[in-house]
Amino acid sequence: VIMLKARELKQASDDQNKSLQKEVKALRASLKDTWNEWIALTKQVTKQYDLAH
Repeated sequence: VIMLKARELKQASDDQNKSLQKEVKALRASLKDTWNEWIALTKQVTKQYDLAH
């Protein structure tokens, strides 16, 4: 999705450019949050697995 937005960014006017940059920034923040949640979940599951075995 970020790559598509980057392509749109190249073709956009200045106003559209600013809007798309905000959108890309939000997508990156969302991706980072999702990644951090995945890491936390993985650690939790690993602990539970270790306790079970």
